[in-house]
Formats: sequence, structure tokens, C-alpha cells
Amino acid sequence: MTTNHTKNFMLTLEDVAAWQVDDLTTKVRAVLPALQRGAVWKPAQTEKLWDSLMRGFPIGAFLLSKYNEERYGKADMKLGTCEDPEFHLLDGQQRATAIALGFYDIWKPSFAENRINGPAIWLDLATPPENDDRDFIFRVITRSHPWGYKFKTPEERLSYASMTCALNAYKTASPELKSLKTSDIPLSHVWPWDAEAPIPLAFLINAIKVGGDIIKNLRQELNQLPFWSKNTAILANNEPLRDKLESIFDAKNTKLKSRLDFIINILKNICSPEEKGITVQLLPSHDNPESHDEHIDPIETLFVRINSSGTRLEGEELMYSLLKSAWRDAPQAIGKLQPNNKQWVSPARLALLITRMNLIKNDLCKSSDDREFQNLPPVLPDIARFRRIMHQANHIESMKAFVAGDLSSLWKDASELVMMNCVKPTNTDYRLPPALAADFASGSAGNELLLLLMTWLFRLQINGSSLNKLTIKQRKRTLGFLVSMSWFSQDIGRCIKRLWPILMTLPPNQLPEFFNSERFQCLLPADEKSGLIMLPLVTPDNLKKLIENRITSGSNGYPGINNINSDCFSSCKTWENYTQRLSPYEPGIDGFNKLPIHMREWLSGLPLDPTEREVEIGNSEIRADAAELRRHAWRLFLDRLWYMKKIVDYAQRDYLVRWFPDFDPTQPGQMEDINRPWDYDHIHAAYFIAGRHNIPGLIREWHQSIGNLRCWPLDLNRADQHCTPIDKLGDDIEIEENLHNYGFQNAANLRTASFIDDSDDWQHWQHSVADDCAGNYLASDQYHENRVALIKAICFRFCRLYENWYKQLDIGRFAKIS
Repeated sequence: MTTNHTKNFMLTLEDVAAWQVDDLTTKVRAVLPALQRGAVWKPAQTEKLWDSLMRGFPIGAFLLSKYNEERYGKADMKLGTCEDPEFHLLDGQQRATAIALGFYDIWKPSFAENRINGPAIWLDLATPPENDDRDFIFRVITRSHPWGYKFKTPEERLSYASMTCALNAYKTASPELKSLKTSDIPLSHVWPWDAEAPIPLAFLINAIKVGGDIIKNLRQELNQLPFWSKNTAILANNEPLRDKLESIFDAKNTKLKSRLDFIINILKNICSPEEKGITVQLLPSHDNPESHDEHIDPIETLFVRINSSGTRLEGEELMYSLLKSAWRDAPQAIGKLQPNNKQWVSPARLALLITRMNLIKNDLCKSSDDREFQNLPPVLPDIARFRRIMHQANHIESMKAFVAGDLSSLWKDASELVMMNCVKPTNTDYRLPPALAADFASGSAGNELLLLLMTWLFRLQINGSSLNKLTIKQRKRTLGFLVSMSWFSQDIGRCIKRLWPILMTLPPNQLPEFFNSERFQCLLPADEKSGLIMLPLVTPDNLKKLIENRITSGSNGYPGINNINSDCFSSCKTWENYTQRLSPYEPGIDGFNKLPIHMREWLSGLPLDPTEREVEIGNSEIRADAAELRRHAWRLFLDRLWYMKKIVDYAQRDYLVRWFPDFDPTQPGQMEDINRPWDYDHIHAAYFIAGRHNIPGLIREWHQSIGNLRCWPLDLNRADQHCTPIDKLGDDIEIEENLHNYGFQNAANLRTASFIDDSDDWQHWQHSVADDCAGNYLASDQYHENRVALIKAICFRFCRLYENWYKQLDIGRFAKIS
């Protein structure tokens, strides 16, 4: 038997860049096979790769195979895809994209359509900070971060103050941008903010390629910057960018001129047509007549093995790549399920869901005695099992037929049930905004919840019903039930395990009412081994009554905040007042009996015990284990709710959709905190708490709760950390152009968007800070009335946030225990 060996050859940087940059040429044209995924590198990784190239470090070989579109398909690369390919790129996509970015000149007229999206990479002539492992400072700017990242720590985003300064500088440099939101500003009009002397890398490479006087060439390149001729761009130190660079070009700044010359010499070498420093390995043909399994493709096998190292694909991304290998048109077919403004599940996750749903569909065609998934859903496959499923006879054809037929209407119903109307958002639309819909579908819990939802819809469909035949109340209750599981379950797998056999055997006429109080109560009893699997949901009235009883008014040995001598204002440990007053930390009966009578009565009626549906509870007769289970359930619920930012997102859902209509949570990294176009702002500024001494623990703890948080656009999130609620939301605030860009006309609009009620909440926020108070005023009895107003403002808003979610999704219809 003859063994074919991999062949090696060498390419230049431009050869690799030409795979994606259409005005470059190469003799070796490569594209991605369909099984590859999109670019996933973060900016810091791209920056470090260029630092490695400049220093002559090896960056690893690129792995190619002969192009075979019929067998392996073709996928687009991040920046573009070359024509008439000869090879498939099996390994090295992230490195290839990082290299191409250096040649990607977004300022060329032919690149006009890419200016909004970028990205772009700049080279800062500055010397690296001390103890930095970089020799060269590259700066990537993106749509999420047009200002770039931090100079010293490139993995970290800039401070709000720096973002605000950068945004103001961009709009000053190009006045035509003033009416634009940050997300709409073209990357051709910005520069890395936290930089000393930045130049677009593509300009340096272009200037070198032209030859002759490189500095003259570079000046001509820089003339393409829309702010260059006007000299209106300033750096973070307030020095004009053009003046800074001209001082270097003219050798007035000898240190940086010397560094520029050094950088140009290195770029001359590594970008030279003669410098073939990139190793490429070409795989031989894999048509092996002695292969033990004709169904297992060797390229597919190699791809799986490659992704056990390097920048690994997650399980479902790798499985999606394998599906694309077996079904080339999968991306187009799956993409049709989620048109614009309807994306809330990544294609990879949707592909995995379709695979499992196809198994369920085929199983439901069998007699009940022969069904495999009658009592448990199909398990989430690992890579090996997924490959076996993909290679089963007729499975791919069955999936194609399913996607083209029943699944299309099923997914439309699922999207209609879960996600709000993003074209015309209103505060009466009870459904989830894209970010929360995507969060619902995320993680291992999301996989199981999606499967439960889709199987319920499928059973409705095959029994002659559909979402359109359900009432609004039924839809609300269904979504509320599923969201409650997503947000308040302790073990989603065990919850599904209890619900699944009921769903699969329920008579068809009862399916519309599947998500009801009976089903919710079956989730409440604790598992004998793992404990609670679903937290009970307190009614808003009980929550408000508890907070009034123990905080805002006080009673029964708990003096409230109106009493200046109340222990609420002792500078005790953070958790003592909060825990003791709302959720006693003593275990068993002692802790349970410290709760107000209305809470004990509510908790007593909950069917939480593993072996009993009800527990007879007189105040002194409750068993210790039953009392502890209820006290523990309440404490877990309150701890979960305390920091649940999703409740805030939900309250402001219509504004999030209006502010960011193009936000696509299914794009890689978009749900990370550093990439979302909004953040969480403390209505009462953290400046009054952080680093302060003798602040009462109760105030410090409530200050961090969701009652004091609002979603707010990054470019509106004030840089001034001293801002009071009146500074941010008072009637005297000046509605500047940046506020107009988000649709605000007056202060009342700002308060409504912040989920603050003018008729009740606002009076407390107004008085939460005195005109003459110092930064540490919360530690002083002198400002007792202001402290009381602050606590009331936060407590009342905390309760309203929860009540809004509870009532909008009709939670009480299934979660209230009578």
C-alpha cells in the first residue's frame, strides 16, 4: 500500500491576504469549505498575530486541500472570498483573516460599502508599556468598539469617560456625524482613541508597495482620511493627530521617527513579494479504495481532529460544520427560518435543534409501544454520536424534507411566541426583545427549553392545531412558564425530565393548556438527591408587603428606615441587615419563624417536599426539615432576583429594540458585556458608595440591586461619575443632540425610558441626594431624609420591576399557589 504524504510550499503575506481582499492577486487561491465556521478571533488576538509577524515569530502552517465544491461546498470568509479557487482552507482561517486585515483598506472608494462594518487595524508608533510582552502596538477597531481597546491592556474595553471623549472627538472632527448613533458611525471616520501616534496599517503597506519616497506616499495615503486635510482629529491627550504624525515625518520627534523607520524596514521585509514566509501544507488526495468506512469522509475526520487544538470550535459549532459538510445548502435553508429582525438563535444551535426534532418527528410516526422518546427526550449528542446520526441512511434527506416542510411553520410559531415585534416595538408587547430571546435559547438550558417548546408546537401541529388558534392568555402563560423555567430553575434537566412524559402522552385536546399551574406545581417538589429544581415565584404583593414590613415602614421588632435610630443605619457588615430582615440566615424553624406571618403562610402552602404534596404547618408544629426547605427556597429566590439584570432588560424591552434595531444577538460575541451597545447604569451613582466608609450595610446592598440599575446606551452612559438622579433625569436637563439621536425630547421621556414612574418613584429619586451633600453623605445622620428617600426609590423600583415581569407574562395564572 502506498502512503501519500503532505506537500509543503511557501506563500507571501499578500498571497494569504488575497484570499479575502479582492484587489490583491495570488497564484494560490483558497476558500473555505462549507464545514468551516466564521471568524471568531478577538481583536487582541489579531493584534498579537501582527506583533508576531513583525518579530519574525512562526505563526504555524496553513492547511489546504484540493478544491472540490461538489463534495465540500464553499463558505464565505470574513472580509471577502476570492474567485476561481483552487484549494480549500482547512486550518488557518483566523490567522488568514488577521493577515488580510492588514491589507484591508476601508478608505478606498471601492470599499465604500464596507466602511460601516469594517473592521480596520492601525499601528501605533508608540513604544510598548513596561513589562509588556509586545514589541509593536497594533490597534483593531470594530463596530462594537470604534474607539478600540485599552493601550496597556488590549483585552479590556475603555472606560465610559474615554468612550464619551472619543465619541465627542469623532463628531467634532466630522460634523456630519453629529446626528448619528455610535452604531451608525462609519469606521472610516474614527481612529483608536487610547493611542499615541496611530496610522492605518494598510496605509503603511500601500506606501511601501508604491516604492520611492515612502513618507511622501504615506502622506498621500493619509489624505484619504476624511478629517486629515481639516486637521480636526485629536488624540486622547488633546494633541491633533495630524500635527503629531507630521512632527514624526519631519523628524522633529526623533524618537518616534526612528521607530517609524524601524517599522517601515520590517514591513518592507515581511511584505516583500520575495519574502515567502508563510508555510502551507497541501494534503494529498484522499480517495482511498481501502478505507474501512466509505461514509466517513477523511477531510471531515481531519477537521474534527484539527478542532481538538488551536482555536477550538464549541461542540454545537463543530457539529454544525459537520452538517454543512454533509448538506452543503444547510446554511441557506436554516437562514431562511430566521429573516432579518427575527434572529434569536445561532445557526449552529438551530441546526442541532433540527437534528433532535427530526429524531422526535420520526419517533412519533411509530406506535406508542415502539417509541424511543416517550419518557425522555433525545440526548444532546456528542461529536461522535452526531457523526453517526449524520451518516445514517436517509437522515440528511429526512432533515431536508423536515426543514422545507413542517419545521418552517413550527419555527415561525416559536419565534412568534417568544420574540417581540422588532419593526414596531411597543410597551404593550409582552414578548422578549432579541437579546433576551437569545439568552433564553443560550447555554445547555436553552437547548432543552427550545426542544420542549418545539415538541409542544409539533404535537399541536400534528393534532390539527397551531399557535394561531391559541388565545393571547394561553400564549402569555406559555411564554411566562418557559421564561420562569429559564430564569428561576435550579436544574433545567430535571425539570424537563418531569414534564416530558406528560407532554408526550397528554391527550391532544389538553395540549393548548399544557403549560398550566398543575404542570408548574409538579416542578416544585425537591428532588431527593439534588434538592430544589425549580424556585417558587413569590407574588408581587407578598414581595412588596415583606419589604414594607421589614424595610420601608417596619413592624414587629424591625424598626423601619423612617426611624433615625433604626439598626438599618448601623455601619454593619453588608449582608447582615439585608439577610436578617428579608431572608433569615438561621437554618430550620428558628429562621423560618423570623419571617413575617404572611410569608410563612405563603411558604407553608408550597408543595416543596419530595415525598408529600402538602405540609400541615402551624407556627410551632412545622417539621424542622420542611421549615428549612422553605426558608432555603425563599432565600435562593431572593438572591437570584436581587441581581437579575434580565428583569431590567425586560422592563425596558421596547426601548432596547428602538435604540438598537440592527442588534443581532446571534453574531459571535454580541451577547458579551463588552460588545453589547448598552450597559447597566446606576441611577444613583456608584460614586456615592464605592470606596466610602461607614455606609450602612442596608444602603450598600440595595444600591447594587436591580432597583438601582437601568439599561442605557453606551454613548449616553455618563462619564461624570458624580451625577445625581436629578443631573441625569431632572426637568432642567438640557436635551442635547446625542439624546435626540435616541428619540428623547424631554426629561419625562428619559425617566420613562429608565422605568421610573413620575407619579410615585420620581419624588424619591429627586430627594435621594441633597443640594449641599458631600460625597460621603450616606454615612451621616445629617442626611437622614435623603437616605430614606434613596432606599424607598430603590425598593419601590425593585418591586415594580418584578411586578411588571410577573403581570406582563401572566405568571400568577400558573405560579400562584392558592
